Amino acid sequence: MTATSRQSSITCELSIVLLSFCVLTASLMGQLPSTGGDVLHAGEKELNQSIKAMSSIYSNDGEYRLGGGDLIEVSVYGVQMFEHSLRINSSGYINLPLVGGMKISGKTASEVEQALKQRLHPDIIKDPHVSVFITEYRSQPVLVLGAVTTPGQYQITRQVRLADMIAMAGGLGPKAADHLTLQSRTLQTVTLRDATGSASEVEASSGNVLTEIDLNDLLVKGNLSLNVPIKGGDVINVPEREDKLFYVIGEVNGPGAFALPEGDQKFLLTQAIAWAGGPQKTAKLNKGLLIRYEKDSDVRTEISLDFKKILAGLRPDVGVQAEDVIFIPGSRAKTIGYGMLNVVPSLARDAIVYGPRVRR
Repeated sequence: MTATSRQSSITCELSIVLLSFCVLTASLMGQLPSTGGDVLHAGEKELNQSIKAMSSIYSNDGEYRLGGGDLIEVSVYGVQMFEHSLRINSSGYINLPLVGGMKISGKTASEVEQALKQRLHPDIIKDPHVSVFITEYRSQPVLVLGAVTTPGQYQITRQVRLADMIAMAGGLGPKAADHLTLQSRTLQTVTLRDATGSASEVEASSGNVLTEIDLNDLLVKGNLSLNVPIKGGDVINVPEREDKLFYVIGEVNGPGAFALPEGDQKFLLTQAIAWAGGPQKTAKLNKGLLIRYEKDSDVRTEISLDFKKILAGLRPDVGVQAEDVIFIPGSRAKTIGYGMLNVVPSLARDAIVYGPRVRR
């Protein structure tokens, strides 16, 4: 072979290696066709649909309940002398001429109207037509934090429940865990006396209660007892899910990063290949590799596997662990490209982690 021929052969081999490396890197860096838009975990859209169906913010239900700090206007139709603007005190009371003190905290405007009507009729005003209008709402902030679409502080102006607040925050985000925590203040009524000995009752905080709520139980199983009422000062936190990932690359129809299913059930190699869309026609199933990394380390073990016999049931299936890389070789170019992973393993792992598909 002449020097020119040898040089051409070497150039060709290097071109093949370079091309294969580029193809592999592009695949790992997520330049494969995407499903479009944000990638949602299986069932996430259904969970948000359940939230919307369960929430009352899309309807006219859930009348606001009065509380300390609210400013109301009270009037009786046709009785000019009975028109008053009153602010509910911290104890939940108002003081009306001719009527006296009334505790209205926790009641709706229509309930206060009925209570006033009973107080006025028949001794003060016969058959009164009472109107109660809320002119200023007290500050009732609720914090919704964590893996929701729009975390932040929300002001509530009526009775709401947990599903309402999640809906106000735009629903669950793509990384939401299957549970949330609710921090609520517990209130107790205490009696205070002034210098004259006059007593008044006020509501005071006696501490915080932290409750964990299973979102699957609430939204999938429909356990409405978990759709608890929310009060001003409550804090709702939806933590991010900590996915344990594995990776399927090579001659499969949908290579990428995948989240191991939660639970104690063993997840098998054949299932992982199925999640990746199955092998392509050019796949060399009898030359498969399982690359297993030690926990919190770059130390890895390469296990040669005959995927063809495993898929046929002639060899025992293998359990998949977090950080496993399943490689199914095919063409000579991709095989050479895989060999270059020994040179830059950290690049390959980082590229896979940021691939376009993370499924559950």
